Amino acid sequence: MIFTDMDNVIVKSSEAFIQVYSEMFNVKPLHSTTTKWDFSDVFPNEIIPQRTIVDIFSSKRFYELLEPIDDSIEALKRLSEKHKIYIVSICSPSSSKRKIDYCYENFPFANFIPVISYEHDKSIINMSNSSENTYFIDDRPDCLKSSNADYKILFKVDGADWQYGHGIGDFKTDSWINIEKLIKGRE
Repeated sequence: MIFTDMDNVIVKSSEAFIQVYSEMFNVKPLHSTTTKWDFSDVFPNEIIPQRTIVDIFSSKRFYELLEPIDDSIEALKRLSEKHKIYIVSICSPSSSKRKIDYCYENFPFANFIPVISYEHDKSIINMSNSSENTYFIDDRPDCLKSSNADYKILFKVDGADWQYGHGIGDFKTDSWINIEKLIKGRE
């Protein structure tokens, strides 16, 4: 079984958010990606309210702009031939339907598990299975740390410092091709 986060692991959520925020408020970003959930490194002169962040992540425009991370669809589709795939994503109540619809359209071979929460905690999802190895891929070390998956893979988003996840995760990568090779090598 393979469990993967959605935002900034299989899709370019930060890039879509930055574009939507820039359009809405006519503000030029410093970068096209971020390593901070409040986007303060991209919009240093802005204090973006949590409500605005939730609204953008729930907006139709966000999902129109949302693109998959390179090779994520193809690698996961190939892996789905031998493994069950679960997309585990933190959602607000207002974004869950759009996330589910997006995943079913773009990742139809995967199951979607929404975690309705404003906290970044996926430990409520049982990622253990006694009959096969389980893998969890996430870009947040805190989510990996609290997971009970057999193997934890830290996915590096553009611009993130590898030290951010120091000591967390069994493997670190920024490529879905590498993830696919790793998992196939353990079959």
